[in-house]
Amino acid sequence: MLKELRSGYTVTNLSGLEYSIGPNSDFTNADLRGLDLSQTDLHGSIFAGADLSFTELSGSDFSLGVFNNEEFGPAVIDYATMIDTVFEFADMAGVSMFEANLTRANFFYAHLDGACLNSCNLVEACFSYSHMFRTDLRSANFENANFDNAVFVENMLLDFLEAARWEVTSLSYTELEILMLLLGLQEWRKRQIDAQYDVEDDDAFWEVDNDSYDD
Repeated sequence: MLKELRSGYTVTNLSGLEYSIGPNSDFTNADLRGLDLSQTDLHGSIFAGADLSFTELSGSDFSLGVFNNEEFGPAVIDYATMIDTVFEFADMAGVSMFEANLTRANFFYAHLDGACLNSCNLVEACFSYSHMFRTDLRSANFENANFDNAVFVENMLLDFLEAARWEVTSLSYTELEILMLLLGLQEWRKRQIDAQYDVEDDDAFWEVDNDSYDD
């Protein structure tokens, strides 16, 4: 049986400001650092420009959440604990989650373009169908993570591959393997073009030489 999530309560931040907590709330530019918002229903809420660093968010539902907009920019969720947290269909473009614990977090169809997941614990996390253009995934632990159908094009590919841990990670139908293949084909094509130029230069030499001989 699923545990019922909390809602309809209030919290006070470090500056003494009080916030009502629940779904479809507006936390734009809010200072929520260090608060315990675990096991809370916050689906559909707005967190653009908010600071959630060092927060406890485990088991909470942020599905359909908006964590970025043009006026206030992306939220910051660095060093937060988000075990079993749900971010399905959330807009998290540009959001910083540096060194956060996202074990078993669910990013199904989440928008993570330009987000920072550097040094995160993402063991058994789900990124199925998520968009991860230019996402910073360096030094993250992806053991048993699920990236089925995720989109990686234009990612920080080399840093990602060299620094991330990939034990038993699922990459079915991602563009990562395809992109690596294309990079290989691109290098092959470059060598082919270089060889073609060499042949053309040789032909040009012989043409000049033949013209001179005919004269």
